[in-house]
Amino acid sequence: MPRLLIFVPCFGILHDEDDQSVSLISLIEGLKIQFLPESPEPPAGTIISLRWCAYARWARGPGDEAKHLEQRILLKSPSGVLLMETAPAALPFDDQPNTRLLTVTTKFVRFNVSHPGICPLILEYREAGEDLWTEAASYPLQLEWEKPSPSKSSDTLPSSPVTWHKA
Repeated sequence: MPRLLIFVPCFGILHDEDDQSVSLISLIEGLKIQFLPESPEPPAGTIISLRWCAYARWARGPGDEAKHLEQRILLKSPSGVLLMETAPAALPFDDQPNTRLLTVTTKFVRFNVSHPGICPLILEYREAGEDLWTEAASYPLQLEWEKPSPSKSSDTLPSSPVTWHKA
């Protein structure tokens, strides 16, 4: 089976095709969501627009070149509720038998902000067609809500506050 070398969320990735070097831009340890003091807490399922990605680097294991492997990424709330799941992505060791290392970059354009706390970002893999997934890594993303006290002056409020509206 493959061996995971790196799994990390970040805001960007630079990949040089000539020398195959990779630079990860702004690793994400957590997110702080700021909103107005009088705003209610965001309701369950609240999603914001946010461009980010997850970088995974795998090392081929013995016999992997004959297997059709795939990975997926899950984001869970601090209590274990599934907030997000990616579609399975191929780990094409079988298509590239001479490849020793393999990189899979997953791009996202949204983030669920309705559950503050440590939200595990989980990377799993399996052989294509199998039911059982194996966890390869779990990255602890810290999600914080920040609401300034009403007594603070307006110059301390976020430059682009979020206000939640009920339909």
